[in-house]
Amino acid sequence: MHPVMSRSPFALALLCACSGATSVVSPGGGDAAAGSPLEVSFETFNVALRGPLTPNESTRRPAVFAALSAYSGDVLCVQDAWQGDDPSNLVAATKSSFPYSLRFPTTLGTEPDDRTTAFGTTPARPTLPPCGAPSDSSQFDDMFACLRSNCSTPGDNGVLTSRTCIEQRCGTSLLRFKVGATARCYGSLLAGFASPMATLAHDCKTELHGDVGYSGRNGVVLLSRFPLSSSAHYVFASTWEQRVVIAARIAFPNGAQVDTYCTALTPIREAGWDLYTGDYGGGATDTSGWEAEQRLQAERLVAWVKGRSSRAVLLGDFGASPTTGNVQGFGGLTWDLLASEFVLAAAPGTTARCTSCVGNPNATTAADRWLDHVWLYGFKADVVHGSTRTFLETRADATDGSGKVPLSDRYGFRSVLTVAP
Repeated sequence: MHPVMSRSPFALALLCACSGATSVVSPGGGDAAAGSPLEVSFETFNVALRGPLTPNESTRRPAVFAALSAYSGDVLCVQDAWQGDDPSNLVAATKSSFPYSLRFPTTLGTEPDDRTTAFGTTPARPTLPPCGAPSDSSQFDDMFACLRSNCSTPGDNGVLTSRTCIEQRCGTSLLRFKVGATARCYGSLLAGFASPMATLAHDCKTELHGDVGYSGRNGVVLLSRFPLSSSAHYVFASTWEQRVVIAARIAFPNGAQVDTYCTALTPIREAGWDLYTGDYGGGATDTSGWEAEQRLQAERLVAWVKGRSSRAVLLGDFGASPTTGNVQGFGGLTWDLLASEFVLAAAPGTTARCTSCVGNPNATTAADRWLDHVWLYGFKADVVHGSTRTFLETRADATDGSGKVPLSDRYGFRSVLTVAP
């Protein structure tokens, strides 16, 4: 399966990209004279359209699409547009703002590019659906019955209503399931929490790779005002969701070409019921298993970028935060690696601020963390002329009628770079 690139049939319009400083570029020439330096904004935004268990998702979705369709920026990497047709609908909705786009559709059966672990072993391929064994099937049925009776909207297309309900009404059943089922069966249930109930039951009990959530989709989309070429993708070894990085070479009107990467690495899950159930955690089932998988993805990302690009910009949710300023360190193994191989695209004097923040009413984070970044490879830090958080405004209605909330449980992050041929 190949990446999906699209472009509009009309010419790019005059663009004003504002991020502290204002730059005007013209695809037809003018201020963007061939060979001259050009200011370009590169941005990352995790939209958190992860399903009904994510706070205020139903009201945030139309607000996200409306905001991005009218957005003024140059290059935007979007993550966690997981649900149904969200990726393709996002591309369609933003066509006038971002005429060029790239995504890589995946399915339950999409294989990682490299299945080996950090220890050089290759996990055995599954031979049964995650809850296909009779003992697992029975355990699953008991847990599923509790969820359907107490925490789901009606019908086969019903969806789970809240994590609070699951904990309060089905906590005992979940504990029994956690102890009694195999790791794959347990993981398939949690990976499928965002799916309609009938899909959840089908995937867990009948799909060989049913422990991959969102029916195997990934939520990554790259949007650009400028033409894309040389598209590529890399599928990471991952647990519970398909994790990918997509890449394209962006041609700017001054003649510069920059390889641009867009990704979201496996998050480090902290909830007590979010056991690590994958093959890439070195045998750990707690938070350290998620940390090990994320680090492995970061290692393969570094190798892939360095093997194909002389200079590049990396955008996305890297799931790791520095220990500095007002933010708490997180995912230190990943952060240390990325910081040693790439240059953080933060302007001089930038104060580290959270993109995953306790004060965001959509968020369930335990601390203020800066998880969403712009990294540089083959560039010096002095190309960065501005950086700021974005999408801070409260534009969506809270589902409980309590007022307005931000577009996501994350804030975006934008860096303005000077690029030259």
